[in-house]
Amino acid sequence: MNEHLNHRELLIKKAKEDIETAESLIKLSNFSQEIVLFHCQQAVEKGLKAFLDAQNVIYPKTHDLETLLSSCIEKDKSFENLNFITSFTPYAVEIRYEETVSLSTEEVVDIVSQAKEALDFILSKC
Repeated sequence: MNEHLNHRELLIKKAKEDIETAESLIKLSNFSQEIVLFHCQQAVEKGLKAFLDAQNVIYPKTHDLETLLSSCIEKDKSFENLNFITSFTPYAVEIRYEETVSLSTEEVVDIVSQAKEALDFILSKC
């Protein structure tokens, strides 16, 4: 781990890596939907946490994007435009251990696009 990165910078770096991984995986002919969606959720989660860190907000250890987003909205009302990301929460744990996903390739590509758009917005606020 790079000791020169502070916590926020590390979250941002890892969020970018997660979205880049999702974007790379969807280019493969036999990509795992669950893994792609997991990386989308993780990118957005880490982005929200980076924003909260920038606002000096102590956030809970959670994968629940609704909880994190609510804290972000308290600091910046423009985060209300990201309400769609709350649907990504199940991609953190549930699909990794319990459920499987059966979406079309186009739907997964759209989710990756939405996650990238959300992350770009979030990081612009950090």
